[in-house]
Amino acid sequence: MSIIQKAESYVVAQLNEKLPQAYLYHNLSHTRRVVKYVKQLIEVEKIGSNDARILELAAWFHDMGFIKSNDNHENYSVEIAKTFLQKE
Repeated sequence: MSIIQKAESYVVAQLNEKLPQAYLYHNLSHTRRVVKYVKQLIEVEKIGSNDARILELAAWFHDMGFIKSNDNHENYSVEIAKTFLQKE
């Protein structure tokens, strides 16, 4: 399983389990849309595979911090991504 597949599985599980239902916009559907558009951007701009992998990982994790807090969710997103990536 690739790092992208592992990240997708992790993010989907975390958002399904831990994201409060009150988030009507910053939710799994939003994250999937962001990933979809990042993939389109990668293709149109002919971005290399290493940079493409970084962009797609960033797309998967970009709003993960909302599982912890609305305030400073960006910083929490970074922490969550960093922890995941260090384990992988």
